[in-house]
Amino acid sequence: LVLLYGIGQNLKFLDEIARFYVRDGYAILGIEQLGQGERKPKQKQTPLQGLLSLRQRSGQTIVETKRVVDFLETRPEVDMDHLYLFGVSMGAMMGASALAMEPRFDGGILMWGGGDLPKMVSENRNAKIEMKPYQRWLAAAAATLFKPVEPLKRIAQISPRPLLFQNALHDEIVPKVCTEAYYERAGEPKEILWYDCGHENGLNEQLIRQIIGDQIDWLKTLTG
Repeated sequence: LVLLYGIGQNLKFLDEIARFYVRDGYAILGIEQLGQGERKPKQKQTPLQGLLSLRQRSGQTIVETKRVVDFLETRPEVDMDHLYLFGVSMGAMMGASALAMEPRFDGGILMWGGGDLPKMVSENRNAKIEMKPYQRWLAAAAATLFKPVEPLKRIAQISPRPLLFQNALHDEIVPKVCTEAYYERAGEPKEILWYDCGHENGLNEQLIRQIIGDQIDWLKTLTG
């Protein structure tokens, strides 16, 4: 598995979950994304600089994911006949482009993802709270700036490779309509699972174990 983590995460997330995959025989590798962890800028950024950096991070991560696959091909202990991408939140949205542009992936797990970025920005539960004028401007700018990496543009290109979508019923960041648009645009074969929680709210250890268990069960149907 190649992990693409979410917007506010770093590689510590991989440390927290890796054991669940390894004990079932699955290797999982992640890269520290531009602007996160050890690659975090030393100087504080303005909101606009942060937005531009996030756009750069998206494009750079997609390119670097291909380099990760190059590296894995040099490792004799890795089964390159069963290589899957695992994207979480923002990573699930970047995952559409990463999977479409890298044919060596055999499929993907897209957790907490969605498509239609303008709608995601304008209709998520946080946006419905009273926003200051500059926040509204940044939200509109983000929707425009991220059009080139719109997940809906690439998701259909992944078929006939299989996809597992995992989504939260009460997601406060990704509206359900955006999740459904993402899933509907994808080609077959595909499967979607829903969980009784929010993007972060309601997640507990028991539910996390269930989510990972569902991923591993899905992988086993493909890898034997």
